[in-house]
Amino acid sequence: VVVTVLHHIAGDGFSLQPLIRDLMVAYTNLRDGKNPDLEPLEVQYADFAIWQRTLLGELESPTERAAEGLSFWRTELADMADLLMLPTDRPRPHVATGAGGYIDADIDADLATGIRGLARDRGVTPFTVVHAALAIVLSRWAEVDEVSIGTAVAGRDEPATAELVGMFVNTVVLRTAVSSVDTVADLLERAHETKTRAVQHADIPFEWIVDAVSPERSASHTPLFQVALTMHPGHATTLHHFDESARLIDARVPAAKFDLSITVTDQADAGGYDLELSYAADI
Repeated sequence: VVVTVLHHIAGDGFSLQPLIRDLMVAYTNLRDGKNPDLEPLEVQYADFAIWQRTLLGELESPTERAAEGLSFWRTELADMADLLMLPTDRPRPHVATGAGGYIDADIDADLATGIRGLARDRGVTPFTVVHAALAIVLSRWAEVDEVSIGTAVAGRDEPATAELVGMFVNTVVLRTAVSSVDTVADLLERAHETKTRAVQHADIPFEWIVDAVSPERSASHTPLFQVALTMHPGHATTLHHFDESARLIDARVPAAKFDLSITVTDQADAGGYDLELSYAADI
């Protein structure tokens, strides 16, 4: 059993694929009595960090690009509700403990095919279909006309960064209006436009966005959004490429960063999606 602990300051979820691949290359080489045969990288994470600093400057003295991005987020998130009031089982404590739990589910191959087909027909991504569906559910639960959902953006626009282990990912807020008079097609188009705008300004660090928007801060919940949605490919195929007997072991801890966090994993081999719903046990 190999246990790997990767702090977010050193790596993100998108780092797992190159990390697992390199571990498996080293493992299979050493098992066969060879030295690990790993190709040298084109760039290092430090190169990206320097480039990002040059591109954005500092929060106190942002570059023109960063100032434009901060202006966008102030407008995009202006007058937004500080808290999505979902129905809860318990009163929200004054200070969140971070305790949580998980519920695992799946979207079978038939429904996943429907999601991909709808996305293709409307010219959007499967993420947008899932995002729109979640927005509908949350708006009904909270009885509101708009919801804000946080999501992760890979931040690896340069091809050379695809092979790096590092913290590239950033968080953006998808503020989505949900009206009862909308058709599904209308909502999908709106969700697509919201994601497109957010991605165009996704290089602004989330902590800068929080400072710029300046919501009411509270130790009881996260700022700007309390529900997160992430969609990514599965990592098991990388393992199986090297060793059919290798498998991932569930090593999750009972903790929650947000009120609700939905992670959708695309299991390309099986054709469906795995769902992980993480919830704050406080509420």
